[in-house]
Amino acid sequence: MKNKKIYLWLGICGVLLCTYLAVAGWYSVHYLPGTNFNGKEISGKTIDEVKRIIRDEASSYVILINGRGDLSDEIKADEIDLEVVFDSTLDNMLGFENGLRWPVTLVFKNHVVSDSVVEYSEDKLNKRIKELSFLEKKNCIKPENAYLNFDDDATEYVVVPENSGQEVDNKKLVDALQNAIKTMRESIDLDEADVYVKPSIFSDDKELVKEKDALNKFVAAKITYSFGSNVEKVDGKVIKDWVSIEKGLPVLDESAVTGFIDSLARKYDTFGRKRTFKTSLGNEIKISKGDYGWWMDKKTTTKDLIEAIKSGKKEELEPVYFQKAVSFDGYDFGNTYVEVDLNNQHVYVYKNGELIVETDCVSGKATKDRITPEGIYSITYKERNATLRGANYASKVRYWMPFNGNVGLHDADWRGKFGSDIYVTSGSHGCINLPVSVAKKVFENVEKGEAVIVYGGVKPEQVKSYLKNRSKKKDEKNNGADKANSSSSFSSTSPAEGQSQDNNTGNAASTVPQKAGSGASNQNDVNIGASVAPQPVPNSNGATNAVSN
Repeated sequence: MKNKKIYLWLGICGVLLCTYLAVAGWYSVHYLPGTNFNGKEISGKTIDEVKRIIRDEASSYVILINGRGDLSDEIKADEIDLEVVFDSTLDNMLGFENGLRWPVTLVFKNHVVSDSVVEYSEDKLNKRIKELSFLEKKNCIKPENAYLNFDDDATEYVVVPENSGQEVDNKKLVDALQNAIKTMRESIDLDEADVYVKPSIFSDDKELVKEKDALNKFVAAKITYSFGSNVEKVDGKVIKDWVSIEKGLPVLDESAVTGFIDSLARKYDTFGRKRTFKTSLGNEIKISKGDYGWWMDKKTTTKDLIEAIKSGKKEELEPVYFQKAVSFDGYDFGNTYVEVDLNNQHVYVYKNGELIVETDCVSGKATKDRITPEGIYSITYKERNATLRGANYASKVRYWMPFNGNVGLHDADWRGKFGSDIYVTSGSHGCINLPVSVAKKVFENVEKGEAVIVYGGVKPEQVKSYLKNRSKKKDEKNNGADKANSSSSFSSTSPAEGQSQDNNTGNAASTVPQKAGSGASNQNDVNIGASVAPQPVPNSNGATNAVSN
Protein backbone atom coordinates (compact mmCIF):
# COMPACT_ATOMS: atom_id res chain seq x y z
CA MET A 1 0.00 0.00 0.00
CA LYS A 2 2.78 2.25 0.90
CA ASN A 3 4.55 1.60 -2.36
CA LYS A 4 1.40 2.41 -4.31
CA LYS A 5 1.31 5.89 -2.75
CA ILE A 6 4.91 6.45 -3.63
CA TYR A 7 4.31 5.44 -7.18
CA LEU A 8 1.23 7.70 -7.32
CA TRP A 9 3.18 10.73 -6.21
CA LEU A 10 5.99 9.96 -8.55
CA GLY A 11 3.48 9.67 -11.39
CA ILE A 12 1.92 13.03 -10.54
CA CYS A 13 5.29 14.70 -10.30
CA GLY A 14 6.29 13.19 -13.59
CA VAL A 15 3.19 14.54 -15.28
CA LEU A 16 3.76 17.98 -13.80
CA LEU A 17 7.38 17.94 -14.85
CA CYS A 18 6.51 16.93 -18.34
CA THR A 19 3.85 19.60 -18.51
CA TYR A 20 6.27 22.24 -17.16
CA LEU A 21 8.92 21.23 -19.69
CA ALA A 22 6.42 21.14 -22.50
CA VAL A 23 5.17 24.63 -21.73
CA ALA A 24 8.79 25.79 -21.36
CA GLY A 25 9.51 24.37 -24.75
CA TRP A 26 6.58 26.26 -26.20
CA TYR A 27 7.72 29.52 -24.62
CA SER A 28 11.19 28.98 -25.97
CA VAL A 29 9.81 30.20 -29.31
CA HIS A 30 7.01 32.35 -27.96
CA TYR A 31 7.29 35.34 -25.67
CA LEU A 32 6.51 34.67 -22.01
CA PRO A 33 3.28 35.79 -20.33
CA GLY A 34 3.25 39.42 -19.24
CA THR A 35 5.97 40.41 -21.73
CA ASN A 36 5.87 44.03 -22.89
CA PHE A 37 8.24 45.34 -25.53
CA ASN A 38 8.56 49.11 -25.93
CA GLY A 39 5.06 49.48 -24.55
CA LYS A 40 3.51 46.77 -26.74
CA GLU A 41 2.01 43.59 -25.36
CA ILE A 42 3.71 40.63 -27.16
CA SER A 43 2.88 37.70 -24.81
CA GLY A 44 2.55 34.38 -26.66
CA LYS A 45 3.74 35.82 -29.98
CA THR A 46 6.64 34.54 -32.03
CA ILE A 47 9.52 36.75 -33.03
CA ASP A 48 8.31 36.89 -36.63
CA GLU A 49 4.86 37.99 -35.52
CA VAL A 50 6.33 40.75 -33.33
CA LYS A 51 8.65 41.99 -36.08
CA ARG A 52 5.76 42.08 -38.53
CA ILE A 53 3.69 44.12 -36.07
CA ILE A 54 6.58 46.55 -35.52
CA ARG A 55 7.20 46.93 -39.24
CA ASP A 56 3.53 47.60 -39.90
CA GLU A 57 3.39 50.23 -37.17
CA ALA A 58 6.64 51.86 -38.27
CA SER A 59 5.38 52.47 -41.77
CA SER A 60 2.50 54.58 -40.45
CA TYR A 61 4.18 55.78 -37.30
CA VAL A 62 3.11 59.20 -35.93
CA ILE A 63 4.12 60.59 -32.54
CA LEU A 64 1.66 63.04 -31.00
CA ILE A 65 3.28 65.86 -29.01
CA ASN A 66 1.21 67.68 -26.35
CA GLY A 67 2.32 70.90 -24.68
CA ARG A 68 1.13 73.85 -22.59
CA GLY A 69 -1.44 76.35 -23.79
CA ASP A 70 -3.46 73.63 -25.53
CA LEU A 71 -0.70 73.34 -28.12
CA SER A 72 -0.12 70.05 -29.93
CA ASP A 73 1.86 68.87 -32.91
CA GLU A 74 3.10 65.63 -34.48
CA ILE A 75 6.00 64.07 -36.32
CA LYS A 76 5.42 61.43 -38.98
CA ALA A 77 7.70 58.57 -39.97
CA ASP A 78 8.15 59.73 -43.55
CA GLU A 79 9.21 63.22 -42.35
CA ILE A 80 12.30 61.80 -40.69
CA ASP A 81 12.96 58.72 -42.90
CA LEU A 82 12.05 56.30 -40.11
CA GLU A 83 13.16 52.64 -40.70
CA VAL A 84 12.95 49.53 -38.55
CA VAL A 85 16.25 48.00 -37.50
CA PHE A 86 16.15 44.99 -35.18
CA ASP A 87 19.00 44.14 -32.92
CA SER A 88 19.37 41.00 -30.83
CA THR A 89 17.02 42.14 -28.09
CA LEU A 90 13.99 40.23 -29.35
CA ASP A 91 16.10 37.08 -29.94
CA ASN A 92 17.56 37.20 -26.46
CA MET A 93 14.08 37.23 -24.96
CA LEU A 94 13.44 33.69 -26.41
CA GLY A 95 15.08 30.26 -25.95
CA PHE A 96 14.49 27.28 -23.70
CA GLU A 97 16.27 28.85 -20.77
CA ASN A 98 13.90 31.82 -20.86
CA GLY A 99 11.02 29.41 -21.40
CA LEU A 100 11.74 27.73 -18.08
CA ARG A 101 10.77 31.06 -16.35
CA TRP A 102 7.19 30.86 -17.53
CA PRO A 103 5.64 30.16 -14.05
CA VAL A 104 7.37 33.25 -12.60
CA THR A 105 6.11 35.56 -15.34
CA LEU A 106 2.54 34.55 -14.52
CA VAL A 107 3.01 36.67 -11.40
CA PHE A 108 5.75 39.15 -12.30
CA LYS A 109 5.42 41.04 -15.58
CA ASN A 110 8.35 41.42 -17.89
CA HIS A 111 8.83 44.91 -19.46
CA VAL A 112 11.58 45.27 -22.01
CA VAL A 113 12.63 48.55 -23.62
CA SER A 114 14.92 48.78 -26.58
CA ASP A 115 16.03 51.95 -28.36
CA SER A 116 17.56 49.99 -31.19
CA VAL A 117 14.39 49.14 -33.03
CA VAL A 118 14.33 52.01 -35.51
CA GLU A 119 16.66 54.42 -37.23
CA TYR A 120 15.88 57.91 -38.62
CA SER A 121 17.60 60.92 -40.11
CA GLU A 122 18.80 63.16 -37.27
CA ASP A 123 19.08 66.12 -39.64
CA LYS A 124 15.50 65.75 -40.76
CA LEU A 125 14.35 65.24 -37.19
CA ASN A 126 16.16 68.41 -36.04
CA LYS A 127 14.71 70.34 -38.95
CA ARG A 128 11.22 69.10 -38.16
CA ILE A 129 11.62 69.95 -34.48
CA LYS A 130 12.47 73.57 -35.37
CA GLU A 131 9.17 73.73 -37.26
CA LEU A 132 7.09 72.61 -34.29
CA SER A 133 4.47 75.10 -33.02
CA PHE A 134 6.01 75.03 -29.54
CA LEU A 135 9.02 76.92 -30.87
CA GLU A 136 7.11 79.63 -32.68
CA LYS A 137 7.90 83.07 -31.27
CA LYS A 138 4.29 83.82 -30.36
CA ASN A 139 4.13 80.63 -28.32
CA CYS A 140 7.46 81.01 -26.55
CA ILE A 141 6.21 82.73 -23.41
CA LYS A 142 9.07 83.20 -20.99
CA PRO A 143 8.56 82.06 -17.40
CA GLU A 144 8.16 84.73 -14.71
CA ASN A 145 9.46 84.43 -11.18
CA ALA A 146 7.18 84.80 -8.21
CA TYR A 147 7.46 88.34 -6.87
CA LEU A 148 6.11 90.73 -4.28
CA ASN A 149 3.39 93.21 -5.16
CA PHE A 150 1.55 95.78 -3.08
CA ASP A 151 -2.18 95.10 -2.82
CA ASP A 152 -3.92 98.48 -2.60
CA ASP A 153 -7.12 96.98 -1.19
CA ALA A 154 -5.35 94.97 1.50
CA THR A 155 -2.66 97.69 1.92
CA GLU A 156 0.03 95.05 2.22
CA TYR A 157 2.54 93.17 0.12
CA VAL A 158 1.46 89.80 -1.25
CA VAL A 159 3.32 87.10 -3.16
CA VAL A 160 2.31 86.95 -6.81
CA PRO A 161 2.79 83.30 -7.88
CA GLU A 162 5.26 82.39 -10.56
CA ASN A 163 4.14 82.04 -14.17
CA SER A 164 5.56 78.90 -15.73
CA GLY A 165 5.23 80.27 -19.22
CA GLN A 166 5.68 78.17 -22.38
CA GLU A 167 9.36 78.55 -23.20
CA VAL A 168 10.87 75.24 -24.31
CA ASP A 169 14.44 74.25 -23.66
CA ASN A 170 15.57 73.17 -27.17
CA LYS A 171 18.13 70.61 -26.03
CA LYS A 172 15.72 68.95 -23.65
CA LEU A 173 13.04 68.88 -26.37
CA VAL A 174 15.35 67.19 -28.86
CA ASP A 175 16.52 64.60 -26.31
CA ALA A 176 12.96 63.80 -25.22
CA LEU A 177 11.70 63.37 -28.80
CA GLN A 178 14.65 61.25 -29.84
CA ASN A 179 14.09 58.86 -26.92
CA ALA A 180 10.36 58.68 -27.63
CA ILE A 181 10.83 57.99 -31.34
CA LYS A 182 13.51 55.33 -30.78
CA THR A 183 11.06 53.36 -28.69
CA MET A 184 8.19 54.24 -31.04
CA ARG A 185 6.07 55.84 -28.33
CA GLU A 186 2.71 56.97 -29.63
CA SER A 187 2.66 60.28 -27.69
CA ILE A 188 4.68 62.48 -25.42
CA ASP A 189 3.64 65.16 -22.92
CA LEU A 190 6.22 67.94 -22.80
CA ASP A 191 5.37 68.83 -19.19
CA GLU A 192 5.94 65.24 -18.12
CA ALA A 193 9.10 65.18 -20.21
CA ASP A 194 10.29 68.24 -18.26
CA VAL A 195 11.42 70.21 -21.30
CA TYR A 196 10.11 73.67 -20.27
CA VAL A 197 12.31 76.41 -18.86
CA LYS A 198 11.44 76.87 -15.18
CA PRO A 199 11.16 80.06 -13.11
CA SER A 200 13.98 80.47 -10.63
CA ILE A 201 11.82 81.80 -7.79
CA PHE A 202 8.61 80.10 -6.68
CA SER A 203 5.83 81.39 -4.44
CA ASP A 204 6.94 79.26 -1.52
CA ASP A 205 10.50 80.59 -1.68
CA LYS A 206 11.60 81.13 1.93
CA GLU A 207 13.57 84.30 1.20
CA LEU A 208 10.67 85.80 -0.74
CA VAL A 209 8.25 85.12 2.10
CA LYS A 210 10.74 86.57 4.57
CA GLU A 211 11.05 89.77 2.49
CA LYS A 212 7.27 90.05 2.30
CA ASP A 213 6.91 89.88 6.06
CA ALA A 214 9.66 92.46 6.57
CA LEU A 215 8.13 94.93 4.09
CA ASN A 216 4.68 94.48 5.58
CA LYS A 217 5.98 95.63 8.94
CA PHE A 218 6.88 98.97 7.32
CA VAL A 219 3.70 99.42 5.29
CA ALA A 220 1.57 98.48 8.30
CA ALA A 221 2.36 101.91 9.74
CA LYS A 222 -0.50 104.43 9.63
CA ILE A 223 0.57 107.94 10.55
CA THR A 224 -1.62 111.03 10.30
CA TYR A 225 -0.73 114.70 10.58
CA SER A 226 -3.45 117.27 11.23
CA PHE A 227 -3.11 120.80 9.87
CA GLY A 228 -6.35 122.43 10.87
CA SER A 229 -9.08 120.97 8.69
CA ASN A 230 -6.51 119.27 6.48
CA VAL A 231 -5.23 115.78 7.29
CA GLU A 232 -2.13 114.29 5.69
CA LYS A 233 -1.90 110.48 5.79
CA VAL A 234 1.18 108.32 5.66
CA ASP A 235 0.00 104.74 5.21
CA GLY A 236 0.95 101.71 3.21
CA LYS A 237 -0.10 103.30 -0.07
CA VAL A 238 2.48 106.04 0.52
CA ILE A 239 5.17 104.01 2.26
CA LYS A 240 5.24 101.36 -0.49
CA ASP A 241 7.04 103.84 -2.74
CA TRP A 242 9.66 104.45 -0.06
CA VAL A 243 10.69 100.84 0.66
CA SER A 244 12.75 98.31 -1.25
CA ILE A 245 14.76 95.16 -0.69
CA GLU A 246 18.55 95.25 -0.77
CA LYS A 247 20.58 92.10 -0.12
CA GLY A 248 17.49 90.43 1.26
CA LEU A 249 16.73 93.18 3.77
CA PRO A 250 14.04 95.88 3.71
CA VAL A 251 15.39 99.39 3.19
CA LEU A 252 13.49 102.62 3.78
CA ASP A 253 14.41 105.45 1.42
CA GLU A 254 15.01 108.13 4.02
CA SER A 255 15.58 110.74 1.34
CA ALA A 256 12.00 110.12 0.14
CA VAL A 257 10.72 110.59 3.69
CA THR A 258 12.73 113.82 3.88
CA GLY A 259 11.16 114.94 0.62
CA PHE A 260 7.69 114.24 2.00
CA ILE A 261 8.30 116.31 5.14
CA ASP A 262 9.80 119.06 2.96
CA SER A 263 6.57 119.10 0.95
CA LEU A 264 4.53 119.45 4.14
CA ALA A 265 6.70 122.36 5.23
CA ARG A 266 6.30 124.03 1.84
CA LYS A 267 2.55 123.56 2.06
CA TYR A 268 1.90 124.54 5.66
CA ASP A 269 4.80 126.68 6.90
CA THR A 270 3.95 130.37 6.96
CA PHE A 271 7.11 131.75 8.52
CA GLY A 272 8.73 134.17 6.06
CA ARG A 273 5.87 133.78 3.58
CA LYS A 274 3.95 136.60 1.92
CA ARG A 275 0.42 136.88 3.26
CA THR A 276 -2.68 138.68 2.08
CA PHE A 277 -4.32 140.60 4.90
CA LYS A 278 -7.57 142.56 4.95
CA THR A 279 -7.16 145.61 7.16
CA SER A 280 -9.76 147.03 9.52
CA LEU A 281 -10.47 149.68 6.88
CA GLY A 282 -11.24 146.97 4.32
CA ASN A 283 -8.07 147.20 2.22
CA GLU A 284 -6.27 144.05 1.07
CA ILE A 285 -2.51 144.31 1.50
CA LYS A 286 0.49 142.00 1.13
CA ILE A 287 2.75 141.44 4.12
CA SER A 288 5.97 139.46 3.73
CA LYS A 289 8.14 140.64 6.61
CA GLY A 290 8.20 139.61 10.24
CA ASP A 291 9.07 136.51 12.21
CA TYR A 292 5.57 135.20 12.93
CA GLY A 293 4.22 131.94 11.56
CA TRP A 294 4.41 128.18 11.48
CA TRP A 295 8.01 126.97 11.13
CA MET A 296 8.51 123.23 11.05
CA ASP A 297 11.63 121.52 12.37
CA LYS A 298 11.94 119.34 9.31
CA LYS A 299 14.96 117.35 10.48
CA THR A 300 13.41 116.23 13.76
CA THR A 301 9.99 115.66 12.18
CA THR A 302 11.60 113.47 9.52
CA LYS A 303 13.46 111.47 12.17
CA ASP A 304 10.24 110.87 14.11
CA LEU A 305 8.41 109.71 10.98
CA ILE A 306 11.21 107.32 10.02
CA GLU A 307 11.13 105.74 13.47
CA ALA A 308 7.33 105.44 13.35
CA ILE A 309 7.42 103.70 9.96
CA LYS A 310 10.16 101.25 10.97
CA SER A 311 8.19 100.41 14.11
CA GLY A 312 4.94 99.96 12.18
CA LYS A 313 3.15 102.44 14.43
CA LYS A 314 -0.47 103.45 14.00
CA GLU A 315 -0.90 106.89 15.53
CA GLU A 316 -1.31 110.61 14.98
CA LEU A 317 1.95 112.52 15.04
CA GLU A 318 2.43 116.22 15.48
CA PRO A 319 5.26 117.82 13.52
CA VAL A 320 8.00 119.34 15.61
CA TYR A 321 8.10 123.13 15.22
CA PHE A 322 10.74 125.73 15.78
CA GLN A 323 7.81 128.10 16.09
CA LYS A 324 4.05 127.75 16.14
CA ALA A 325 1.23 130.02 15.05
CA VAL A 326 -2.46 129.74 15.94
CA SER A 327 -4.31 128.31 12.97
CA PHE A 328 -3.87 126.50 9.66
CA ASP A 329 -7.29 127.62 8.44
CA GLY A 330 -7.62 131.23 7.31
CA TYR A 331 -5.12 133.61 8.86
CA ASP A 332 -2.38 131.68 10.63
CA PHE A 333 -2.66 134.15 13.52
CA GLY A 334 -6.35 133.36 13.93
CA ASN A 335 -8.86 136.04 14.86
CA THR A 336 -7.14 137.34 18.00
CA TYR A 337 -4.43 139.84 17.15
CA VAL A 338 -3.18 143.42 17.30
CA GLU A 339 -3.25 145.48 14.11
CA VAL A 340 -1.00 148.53 13.81
CA ASP A 341 -1.87 150.78 10.88
CA LEU A 342 1.17 153.04 10.44
CA ASN A 343 -0.45 154.97 7.62
CA ASN A 344 -3.20 156.20 9.90
CA GLN A 345 -1.31 155.82 13.20
CA HIS A 346 -4.04 153.67 14.63
CA VAL A 347 -4.06 150.48 16.67
CA TYR A 348 -6.83 147.85 16.69
CA VAL A 349 -7.02 144.99 19.17
CA TYR A 350 -9.17 142.00 18.16
CA LYS A 351 -10.21 139.16 20.41
CA ASN A 352 -12.02 136.16 18.93
CA GLY A 353 -12.85 138.27 15.90
CA GLU A 354 -14.33 141.17 17.89
CA LEU A 355 -12.73 144.59 17.94
CA ILE A 356 -12.40 145.34 21.66
CA VAL A 357 -9.89 148.21 21.72
CA GLU A 358 -8.82 150.81 19.19
CA THR A 359 -6.79 153.98 19.59
CA ASP A 360 -4.51 156.44 17.87
CA CYS A 361 -0.81 155.94 18.42
CA VAL A 362 2.62 157.32 17.56
CA SER A 363 5.08 154.97 15.90
CA GLY A 364 8.80 155.22 15.21
CA LYS A 365 10.22 158.31 13.58
CA ALA A 366 10.56 157.95 9.79
CA THR A 367 14.36 157.61 9.81
CA LYS A 368 16.41 154.55 9.04
CA ASP A 369 17.45 154.07 12.66
CA ARG A 370 14.05 154.66 14.28
CA ILE A 371 11.33 153.59 11.87
CA THR A 372 8.89 150.95 13.16
CA PRO A 373 9.49 147.75 11.15
CA GLU A 374 6.63 146.35 9.13
CA GLY A 375 5.67 142.70 9.30
CA ILE A 376 3.84 140.16 11.42
CA TYR A 377 5.36 139.46 14.83
CA SER A 378 4.15 138.10 18.16
CA ILE A 379 4.01 139.44 21.70
CA THR A 380 7.26 138.26 23.29
CA TYR A 381 6.11 138.82 26.86
CA LYS A 382 4.25 141.36 29.01
CA GLU A 383 5.79 143.39 31.82
CA ARG A 384 4.50 145.99 34.24
CA ASN A 385 6.52 149.08 35.26
CA ALA A 386 9.53 148.64 32.99
CA THR A 387 12.27 151.13 32.22
CA LEU A 388 13.13 151.38 28.54
CA ARG A 389 16.68 152.47 27.96
CA GLY A 390 18.41 153.67 24.82
CA ALA A 391 21.67 155.36 23.93
CA ASN A 392 20.56 158.70 25.34
CA TYR A 393 17.31 158.09 27.15
CA ALA A 394 15.58 156.07 29.86
CA SER A 395 11.79 156.00 29.85
CA LYS A 396 9.63 154.50 32.55
CA VAL A 397 6.48 152.85 31.29
CA ARG A 398 3.60 151.16 33.09
CA TYR A 399 2.71 148.63 30.37
CA TRP A 400 5.42 147.04 28.23
CA MET A 401 4.54 144.58 25.44
CA PRO A 402 7.56 143.90 23.15
CA PHE A 403 6.96 142.08 19.85
CA ASN A 404 10.11 142.58 17.76
CA GLY A 405 13.26 142.64 19.83
CA ASN A 406 13.24 145.97 21.66
CA VAL A 407 10.29 147.27 19.67
CA GLY A 408 6.96 147.00 21.42
CA LEU A 409 3.69 148.55 22.50
CA HIS A 410 3.70 150.73 25.62
CA ASP A 411 2.14 153.73 27.27
CA ALA A 412 3.70 157.17 26.70
CA ASP A 413 2.52 159.66 29.35
CA TRP A 414 4.95 162.27 28.05
CA ARG A 415 2.91 162.71 24.90
CA GLY A 416 -0.02 165.06 24.74
CA LYS A 417 -1.19 164.02 21.31
CA PHE A 418 -1.35 160.81 19.28
CA GLY A 419 -2.21 159.97 15.71
CA SER A 420 -1.92 162.25 12.66
CA ASP A 421 1.59 162.32 11.16
CA ILE A 422 3.44 163.18 14.35
CA TYR A 423 5.67 160.14 13.82
CA VAL A 424 7.15 161.46 10.56
CA THR A 425 9.35 164.00 12.31
CA SER A 426 8.81 163.36 16.02
CA GLY A 427 8.12 159.67 16.31
CA SER A 428 9.45 157.20 18.86
CA HIS A 429 12.64 155.14 18.66
CA GLY A 430 10.58 152.41 16.98
CA CYS A 431 7.99 151.49 19.61
CA ILE A 432 4.24 152.06 19.36
CA ASN A 433 3.37 154.80 21.86
CA LEU A 434 -0.12 154.58 23.35
CA PRO A 435 -2.16 156.72 25.72
CA VAL A 436 -1.80 155.40 29.28
CA SER A 437 -5.44 154.45 29.78
CA VAL A 438 -5.56 152.67 26.43
CA ALA A 439 -2.25 150.90 27.02
CA LYS A 440 -3.78 149.44 30.19
CA LYS A 441 -6.71 147.98 28.24
CA VAL A 442 -4.42 146.64 25.53
CA PHE A 443 -2.16 145.09 28.20
CA GLU A 444 -5.14 143.37 29.81
CA ASN A 445 -6.41 141.94 26.53
CA VAL A 446 -3.31 140.64 24.78
CA GLU A 447 -1.31 137.52 25.58
CA LYS A 448 2.18 136.25 24.98
CA GLY A 449 2.47 134.81 21.46
CA GLU A 450 -0.41 136.86 20.10
CA ALA A 451 0.21 138.27 16.61
CA VAL A 452 1.02 141.92 16.03
CA ILE A 453 0.48 143.02 12.43
CA VAL A 454 2.33 146.19 11.41
CA TYR A 455 2.03 147.80 7.99
CA GLY A 456 2.24 151.06 6.08
CA GLY A 457 3.78 154.37 7.07
CA VAL A 458 6.03 156.94 5.44
CA LYS A 459 9.45 155.48 4.64
CA PRO A 460 12.69 157.40 5.34
CA GLU A 461 13.31 157.98 1.64
CA GLN A 462 9.81 159.44 1.30
CA VAL A 463 10.02 161.93 4.17
CA LYS A 464 11.39 164.87 2.13
CA SER A 465 8.67 164.68 -0.53
CA TYR A 466 6.02 163.98 2.11
CA LEU A 467 6.90 167.13 4.09
CA LYS A 468 7.04 169.18 0.92
CA ASN A 469 3.56 168.05 -0.09
CA ARG A 470 2.26 168.65 3.42
CA SER A 471 3.64 172.21 3.40
CA LYS A 472 2.13 172.84 -0.01
CA LYS A 473 -1.29 171.68 1.13
CA LYS A 474 -1.01 173.83 4.25
CA ASP A 475 -0.14 176.93 2.17
CA GLU A 476 -3.05 176.23 -0.16
CA LYS A 477 -5.35 175.93 2.82
CA ASN A 478 -4.04 179.19 4.37
CA ASN A 479 -4.42 181.06 1.06
CA GLY A 480 -7.97 179.87 0.82
CA ALA A 481 -8.62 181.07 4.39
CA ASP A 482 -7.13 184.55 3.62
CA LYS A 483 -9.43 184.99 0.63
CA ALA A 484 -12.41 184.02 2.73
CA ASN A 485 -11.42 186.47 5.46
CA SER A 486 -10.98 189.39 2.99
CA SER A 487 -14.58 189.07 1.85
CA SER A 488 -16.12 188.83 5.33
CA SER A 489 -16.74 191.40 8.06
CA PHE A 490 -13.99 191.98 10.64
CA SER A 491 -16.34 191.95 13.66
CA SER A 492 -15.09 190.02 16.72
CA THR A 493 -17.16 186.89 17.27
CA SER A 494 -16.82 183.54 19.01
CA PRO A 495 -16.08 180.47 16.87
CA ALA A 496 -18.98 179.28 14.78
CA GLU A 497 -20.66 175.93 15.44
CA GLY A 498 -18.51 173.14 14.20
CA GLN A 499 -15.26 174.95 15.12
CA SER A 500 -12.98 174.85 18.18
CA GLN A 501 -10.17 177.08 19.38
CA ASP A 502 -6.71 175.50 19.02
CA ASN A 503 -4.82 176.34 22.20
CA ASN A 504 -1.40 175.98 20.57
CA THR A 505 -1.95 178.23 17.59
CA GLY A 506 -4.88 180.35 18.58
CA ASN A 507 -6.51 179.59 15.24
CA ALA A 508 -9.92 178.08 14.76
CA ALA A 509 -9.48 174.44 13.92
CA SER A 510 -12.03 172.66 11.74
CA THR A 511 -13.83 169.86 13.53
CA VAL A 512 -14.33 166.78 11.34
CA PRO A 513 -17.35 164.64 12.23
CA GLN A 514 -16.26 161.27 13.66
CA LYS A 515 -17.99 157.91 13.24
CA ALA A 516 -19.00 156.12 16.39
CA GLY A 517 -16.05 154.26 17.84
CA SER A 518 -13.30 156.41 16.27
CA GLY A 519 -10.50 158.05 18.20
CA ALA A 520 -9.80 161.66 17.19
CA SER A 521 -6.07 162.18 17.08
CA ASN A 522 -6.03 165.27 19.33
CA GLN A 523 -8.40 163.81 21.94
CA ASN A 524 -6.87 160.27 22.57
CA ASP A 525 -10.37 158.82 22.67
CA VAL A 526 -10.59 155.02 23.19
CA ASN A 527 -13.70 153.10 22.24
CA ILE A 528 -14.35 149.59 23.52
CA GLY A 529 -16.23 147.04 21.50
CA ALA A 530 -16.66 149.04 18.29
CA SER A 531 -17.17 146.73 15.34
CA VAL A 532 -15.47 148.83 12.68
CA ALA A 533 -12.83 151.52 13.13
CA PRO A 534 -13.03 154.56 10.81
CA GLN A 535 -10.13 156.26 9.11
CA PRO A 536 -8.44 158.55 11.74
CA VAL A 537 -8.32 162.24 10.69
CA PRO A 538 -4.87 163.89 10.85
CA ASN A 539 -4.45 167.09 12.83
CA SER A 540 -4.21 170.12 10.59
CA ASN A 541 -1.57 171.81 12.71
CA GLY A 542 1.03 169.06 12.40
CA ALA A 543 1.88 169.39 16.11
CA THR A 544 4.77 167.24 17.37
CA ASN A 545 5.92 165.99 20.75
CA ALA A 546 9.34 165.39 22.22
CA VAL A 547 11.13 162.30 20.87
CA SER A 548 10.65 159.32 23.15
CA ASN A 549 10.61 155.59 23.09
